[in-house]
Formats: sequence, structure tokens, C-alpha cells
Amino acid sequence: MTPSAPKSRLKHLLKVTREYFTEWAVAGTVIALTGFAPDHWVADLFKHLAIPESLRDGWLRAIDFRLGLVAVGIAIISWDVLRRSGLERQVALAGGGAAPNSAPEIGRTAGDHAVGDAATPALSDKPSIAVMPFENMSGDPEQEYFADGMVEEIITTLSYWRWFPVIARNSTFAYKRKPKNATEIGRELGASYLVEGGVRRIGNRVRITAQLTEVSTGRQLWADRFERDLDSVFSLQEEIAECVVVNIEPEIHQAERQRVQRTRPENLGAWDYSLKALSLLERMNRASHEEARGLLEKSVALDPHSAYAWSMLALCHYHEGILGWKKDRASALKASLQAAEQAVQNDDRDWLGHALRGMGLLWTERDFATALEEQERAVSLNPSAPLARHCLACVFEFSRRPAEAIPHIDALLRLDPHYRFASLAHADVSLCQFLLDQPEAAWSAAVKAVRLQTGNVRARQRLVAALSALGRAEEARAAAAELIRLQPDFGIDYIDTTYPFQAADDRLRFVEALQRAGLLSN
Repeated sequence: MTPSAPKSRLKHLLKVTREYFTEWAVAGTVIALTGFAPDHWVADLFKHLAIPESLRDGWLRAIDFRLGLVAVGIAIISWDVLRRSGLERQVALAGGGAAPNSAPEIGRTAGDHAVGDAATPALSDKPSIAVMPFENMSGDPEQEYFADGMVEEIITTLSYWRWFPVIARNSTFAYKRKPKNATEIGRELGASYLVEGGVRRIGNRVRITAQLTEVSTGRQLWADRFERDLDSVFSLQEEIAECVVVNIEPEIHQAERQRVQRTRPENLGAWDYSLKALSLLERMNRASHEEARGLLEKSVALDPHSAYAWSMLALCHYHEGILGWKKDRASALKASLQAAEQAVQNDDRDWLGHALRGMGLLWTERDFATALEEQERAVSLNPSAPLARHCLACVFEFSRRPAEAIPHIDALLRLDPHYRFASLAHADVSLCQFLLDQPEAAWSAAVKAVRLQTGNVRARQRLVAALSALGRAEEARAAAAELIRLQPDFGIDYIDTTYPFQAADDRLRFVEALQRAGLLSN
């Protein structure tokens, strides 16, 4: 058994204690135990109570006072158990089904705020996920703690996203070592997707397998395995949980989009419109964003309390502003800020809302300090979200700290090699390298960005600047001509609106590099 095993078991014990020993249960236990107090304690208590001597000498002595205390304590505990059982049954009804012996609970985030609380739609409004107990395949019962801890870490990491309700550990662990198929378990828990897996440890190496199953079809959407050295149990569990969650999140979105495509238009809800919009946003072109904006406006009209829909609308406005797809770029960026603020108002733990609020404050008000605070808040709320780290890098990029931005972009691309907005991320690396007087690295990153998305005008702007800085004048002019073909209205006003440089010399260097290639002459 590793030295971390006792710590992990203590962590599980404390978790169970918090879940089952409520204030009422503790009060009932204290009262019941008081009934076993010695005789002289009870006598002293009577002396201090303002009870007439005639009563104290009469009927009060005729009953066993301590037995009454025990009965009251047990009654309180019993009432608390029944009360909590009733609440769990209500949650089960919200989920559309319940296990035979336990009602599913909605999972909680690290801050103990329910994922399905008033700030987010109810469990039935979105597809829920159940992370089942991982199988201990090591043949060593002492390794059970590691498998259980792995599941808890995945549940916590999934809960950070706040895009899907997560069934609580209490409910899923009721199925431990019980042979049932995914469809049956999902129906009983009210879950749309199941995460299952196993853990095998050999010496100081550990292999973890995981798979994602769609309950309605029994189809396996994703599966992978991870092998690592077991140097630190907790850091390893955290790393693998992030890898699992980052991989399954887009798979669930894709499966949900396919479901929406099969849904009749008149039956679409707010969540469905948001899903269709996300698919359009990923295409990264003007027409798809215009269509996505219309869908998201329908979504917030149907459910004005959806932080997810408002955050997606903020992202849509933001892209339209910085990529020059709206004629009035300033108003698009202002609309992005307003939508992000509405998302945060609806749910203060919505990480994407905080991230886009920070971007809005940076682009519209040049409030660098508050923008950084918002990005750090977003990353703390969801450390596994690549987009949160990307937004944090953007603040560093324009705040005279480009060297601090690059590690965050490198980390998010390692975390998610298929990152939705990878072209924009490489374009940001290019600008950072340009500001660090590394034109060769800036050119290399810009080429990657253009290769990933040929219509990314931000990438082409940085490509022109890098070629100009390298002295490759003819290539820079050719790249500038292609940029103008894609973005005919590119001018100094665009730079001032969408490049919020804190340092005037950073802006000047970038503008001069573009001007040497024949741009910004007017």
C-alpha cells in the first residue's frame, strides 16, 4: 500500500461524514447520548432548572427523564433520514428515473454548489452524465482506493464545466459490483451518458482505461487508455481526469448535435438551439456566425436564465467583432460584454461567462486589471477548459507580458490537441513571438494558424507582420494582398478597435511591420 492510501481513505471518510451527518443528525445524536449521562449530572441539571419543587418531587421523579432524552434524539435522527429520503426522491423524479434502492443526486462542484441549482437548468433540461465506479483490475484489494479516487476526480472535473448535470457519487456507487448493462443503469439513474473504466497497477506503473457510452443506443462514443508512472497519486488522478473530461466533452456535444438534427424544428428547446449554434461557431466564418447569433437569440428568449446560452452568445459577438465580420466592430464587442455579464449574473460560477466578461472589459474599456482577475477566476472555476486558458493568454499577450502567455497556449494545446479554436491559438502565439523579437518563431506559428484555417484573418495579419520583420518583403506583400482579399476593410481603425495593446511601443512595432508590407497606408 502506498503512503498516499491512508490520506485517500481519510478523504473518503470525511466526504461520507459531510454527506450523512447533517446538523439535525448531529443534534439528535447529542440529545440521545445525553440520556446516558450519570445520575449526578441529571440531578445538577434539575437544580438549575426553574421547576417548582412540588412538580420535581411528584410526577417528574416518576418517569425516566433520561429515557425521554434518548427517545427525542432518536426521533430527530429518524425524521432527518425520512426528510432527506424525500428530497432524494424529488431529485430522482427530476431526472426521469431512479435506481431501485437509491435516488440519483445531481453532482456538486468543488464549491458544493449543485450543478442543477437555480442558476442552471434542471436535470431534465440537459443530458446528464453518470460516472460509474471504475473496476480495480489489479487483483489487489488495497488498490480499491485509487480506483474510487479516480472516479471522484472525474466527477469533480466534469462538474467544473457546468454544461451537463453530473449524477452524484452516492447514486452511481450503489451499482458497484452489480452486473447491469449501460441502458438499464442509465434508465434507472436518468442519465443520458455513462463513463466507465478500469484501473490496473503493476509496480510503479498504472494503466487507466475509460469509455463513454450513449445510453439510448448503447453506442460507445469514445474510448482510450492512459499509462503513467505512479509518482504522486493525487496529481496523477487530476491529470487523467482532465484528459478524460477534455476528450468526452466534445463527444457529448457531437452526439447531442446529432440528436438535435433528428428533432423536428417545432420541438427544439433552448438547449437544442445552443447546441446547433455551437456547431456553427466552430466553422469560423461570417455566415455561420450570423446564423448562430439568430439561434442563440432564440435560445435566450426561450430561457433567459441559461448562463450557457448567454455565454455562447457572448462568444459569437466576440468573434464577429475581432474577426471584422460586423461592420460596427465596437458595438459587437460591447454586445459580447453585455451578454457575458448576463451569463455571470445568471450563474456566478459560469467559467465561460467570466472569461468572456474579461475579454469584453479588455477590448471595450482597456481595463487590464479587471480583465486579468476575470480570466484567473475562469481558470480557477474550470482548470480543464482550454478556452479559459486561451482567454487568460490573450490578456497576458496584450498586457506587455507575452512571455507568460505562450506557456498557457502550449498547455491548452497539449490538453486538447483537437481544440476548437486552435487556429486562433497559434495566431496568438505568433503575435507573442513577434512582440518578443522572435520573428522566425512568429512566422512558424502564423503558418500553422493559416494552415488550420485559411480564412482566419487574425492569423494572416500576424503572418504579414512576421514576414515583414524577417525582411522577406516580397512574401510579405503577397500575404498582405491575400489578407485584403479576405478583409477588404482592414485599416488602422480595425487595429485600434481589436488590438488592445497596453504598451504604445508594441502597437507601433506591429503597425510599422504591416505598413512596410503596404498595409494601413490610408
